[in-house]
Amino acid sequence: MSVSHTTRRIAATAAGAALLAGGVLIQPWTADAAADVPTQLNGYALSEAERSNMRLLVDRADELPGDHEQRAHTLAVATWWAIKEGPLSIPASDIYNNCHENGADHRGGDGDPLFECNDPAGTDIWQVGIHGVQVAAVSADQVSTVLPGSSVDDALVASLSDHGVDPEGETGQAVRNGSQRLQQGWLARHAVLGTVAVAQAAEAECLSGAEASWCFSTGTATWPSQYRYAPDLATSLAVVSELEQAYADMLDGVVADAPAETPVEDAPTTSVPTADTATAQATVLNTGGIGLNVRASSSFSSEVVGFLQTGEQVTITCQTVGDAVHNGIAGWTTDLWNRTDAGAYVADSWLDTGHSYRIPGIPDCADLDSGVEPTAEPTTEPTPEPTAEPTTNPTTQPGGSLMVPPGELVAVRQGQGHYSQWTDCGPTSAVVVTLAMGITPEGWDPNAPVHAIQAMREPAHMNVSADAHVNGTSSAEVAAGLASYGISTREVHTTDEILSAAQQGKPSVINGMTAVFPWQQDLSDPSYQVAHWVALLGYDAGTGEYLVVDPVSSVDANQVHRATEDQVRAYIEARGWSLGVIAE
Repeated sequence: MSVSHTTRRIAATAAGAALLAGGVLIQPWTADAAADVPTQLNGYALSEAERSNMRLLVDRADELPGDHEQRAHTLAVATWWAIKEGPLSIPASDIYNNCHENGADHRGGDGDPLFECNDPAGTDIWQVGIHGVQVAAVSADQVSTVLPGSSVDDALVASLSDHGVDPEGETGQAVRNGSQRLQQGWLARHAVLGTVAVAQAAEAECLSGAEASWCFSTGTATWPSQYRYAPDLATSLAVVSELEQAYADMLDGVVADAPAETPVEDAPTTSVPTADTATAQATVLNTGGIGLNVRASSSFSSEVVGFLQTGEQVTITCQTVGDAVHNGIAGWTTDLWNRTDAGAYVADSWLDTGHSYRIPGIPDCADLDSGVEPTAEPTTEPTPEPTAEPTTNPTTQPGGSLMVPPGELVAVRQGQGHYSQWTDCGPTSAVVVTLAMGITPEGWDPNAPVHAIQAMREPAHMNVSADAHVNGTSSAEVAAGLASYGISTREVHTTDEILSAAQQGKPSVINGMTAVFPWQQDLSDPSYQVAHWVALLGYDAGTGEYLVVDPVSSVDANQVHRATEDQVRAYIEARGWSLGVIAE
């Protein structure tokens, strides 16, 4: 997940990640509404618009996750980003749009609720709201995660109402029944969705020590707010601390804390693991400073009985399938939940268990509750059949039908908010293949894949300048990037060779045309086609499907896709020829 800059360098998407989302409450400002908001920050006077927007965010704080302290922190981080970028100072009545079209920024559609930023070249960056973040940052998954029990339409109604637009009126209905892109623009303006997403991204990319290049600047002439509130990390942390205290004081008069955490001994429990029951340890992944709810069951609608912070350890006693949970920072979704030794439940998508899904040896909760013993592991290793020589061929996965490389299959989006994001399908696909081969790329961080993408693009690897936005990637450069990690490759020019390699579990980076595959892509026009690289990772002989990671997949569709042979052939041959770089 990444934030980046355009003309004024205002915000960006993630990493897919969970990305940034802008939030704002557009309501008439009054002096009374901001009476308890500080008049200055870091020694600088706050404008009436800035104070009003802060007050308005507080008014919706009861919908934020976490307790009193956590809500104050979330608001503080989100406000730091918004005020140093500038949009927080925009009058609340201004429906802000910053549209990057045809390679340039311009303020477009201000005050127009139905404005849609569009760039025929497919490189648009449309930023909205007082947080000034990309529209692509918010998805239906995030609505269900941040606002459990709410639908997309519920969130749209709330956002429209906050902005003074009648949800039942002509304009409101046009938004609610409009294009996905228009709806995303209004979801991005939702106060709670925006605040949470902004805080997660800013925490991960700027305030946790990562210090991305777009986070800090000392220039004053063209960007005074950056100088005042974010010239460096130390100043930024001090500003966040000051905001945190201010919001804590404001919240005291607005919203009560979330229900107190249930003591461990009182947590709901359906079974008590015996001393010899298998358990596993897991670590809470980066939550972007927001924290992780612990629930009474594997459902969003269940009671919150506890709270965990990034890095905390949990003991897992069993696993079960429940509501699908999207990790907006890491960019993945899973329906697996883990029951802790306290009898409560934690979503697997926010835990590092060391496994991509089920943990070997950990029982299903239903079996544990019914007294079914898990199958015992053999005490000694079975004697392997002799082989003529060791093999390094990819392994056959469950059921003997899935042919994939030996490493991890990870979906990575190229749209990380950095300068060359829209020409980084080649480097991103090469990163995916490198991981699939069991090799960790330079700079790899699942929470911030942009670093590995940029490292793959650098001269030491692909010889494609990291800041050359117009430069795409050739097959030779893809091969060079993989070779820098010791991966042998061969370039092929027939579709049959590409498919045959996949059927053997050999991954490849294949060229074709966007908009051919059926899943949702980050294109300004869904029918727009341009030359593109994707990673073809393997083959499922049981279903006849191929495994594909498409770097231009939308946030909602960021996963290892399954595609039919006809779909893969159509993608490869859409340009009139076939081209692939196979890793061996």
